[in-house]
Amino acid sequence: GSVTFIDIDYFVAALNGEAAWAALYAQNHNGQPPPCPYLSNDLNGDGVVNFIDIDPLVGAIGTTGPWVQYVWDAENRLTGV
Repeated sequence: GSVTFIDIDYFVAALNGEAAWAALYAQNHNGQPPPCPYLSNDLNGDGVVNFIDIDPLVGAIGTTGPWVQYVWDAENRLTGV
């Protein structure tokens, strides 16, 4: 999909945690779960959704994916891209 200004609200919710992000999506989409993983909000790929991801989000507005999906194991090791 493409990144638009609408995604900013979801990103801000994601900064408050996965539950807040999923709840906002469900609220706006008739109770449906988000179609993408929570870590799709991790735009710099460090395994954490935080304020460091804001600049990459701004840079992604108006672009279309796919983007790189990072996979981390329980010990926070990168296991897949």
